Amino acid sequence: MAERQLVYNDEFPKYHKIHSLFKRDMKTHRLINGDYSRPEFENIMVWDVYEKIDGTNIRIGYFPEQQKVKIGGRTENADIPAHLLGILLEKFPLTKFQEIFKDTPVILWGEGYGPKIQKAGASYSDSPGFALFDVSINRKFLSRDNLAGIASQFDVHAVPFVGKMQCIDVIEYIANKPESIFSKHSQTTEGVVCTPVYEMYDRRGERIIFKLKCIDY
Repeated sequence: MAERQLVYNDEFPKYHKIHSLFKRDMKTHRLINGDYSRPEFENIMVWDVYEKIDGTNIRIGYFPEQQKVKIGGRTENADIPAHLLGILLEKFPLTKFQEIFKDTPVILWGEGYGPKIQKAGASYSDSPGFALFDVSINRKFLSRDNLAGIASQFDVHAVPFVGKMQCIDVIEYIANKPESIFSKHSQTTEGVVCTPVYEMYDRRGERIIFKLKCIDY
């Protein structure tokens, strides 16, 4: 069975899988340029391109009926580093969610970054932080403008917008191994995540979105 984009087997959904732009060779594990991993990728002309931050996946759920905020990692068993968890508890208190969202449940997804978080962590920042990359209300993802506004209200970063590109331009951009826009100290960006200019889903209801990493080029 195909993986669903949001897993609602409990009240706190996991973030969906993001496919690479191209399929991989089963023996070498290298991308096969031109062999798209999803047929939709070839048919979309222009993409919104965002920097991919090399950190730890964080999800934050607001459940107004239960009057609680739940903070978790990529999975139920994922551990959040203690120095990052302290920042998250400070930035995302229940009272702030109640002020912004009232009685509306919401899930925030982002990347925890900073020292002792992945190899590149210390280059991003001298202290741990959180960069918001998606917001879901009623199982629908919000627009970039809404996301940026929510990030501002919580006093956290939103992942950087690189620009609008066609697939060929995205490939060239990553192949040239650009410097990270987000990083405080100079380092090559991990990659990009690309979405259609307007939110789109395939016939199975799965979100159309892809990633491309510099390590693959």
